[in-house]
Amino acid sequence: SNNNNFAKASGSTLLSFDDGVTLFHEFGHGHHGMLSDATYEYLASTSVLRDFVELPSQLMEHWLSEPVVLKKHAKHYKTGESVPDVLVDRLKAASLFNEGFATVEYTACALLDMALHSLPEYGEDFDLGKFE
Repeated sequence: SNNNNFAKASGSTLLSFDDGVTLFHEFGHGHHGMLSDATYEYLASTSVLRDFVELPSQLMEHWLSEPVVLKKHAKHYKTGESVPDVLVDRLKAASLFNEGFATVEYTACALLDMALHSLPEYGEDFDLGKFE
């Protein structure tokens, strides 16, 4: 599938930082597929267990926010000048916005997951909505 549905332009197509992250993410899936060398199909590429399939792509997407990598790929489309340090600093600061809420959100999910997996058993009539 084509997950790089970037906005098309009549001239140069410019990518936002989020589009760049998506590009690196999908490139991670590509790497995972190209570099898989496994005897068993379910251990290769995107056929791996669901909780692992996103690992290589999520690792790749974080590389774009590294200043050295960002400066190599984020260039002015006319001058070729690398992204200025002040903009890199602003991107870093913006990435920390709302971190408190995100921390509470994933902590709540982790606590719910631990409570669910601590149940001795649950039957066919188990209602996850009520449990939550």
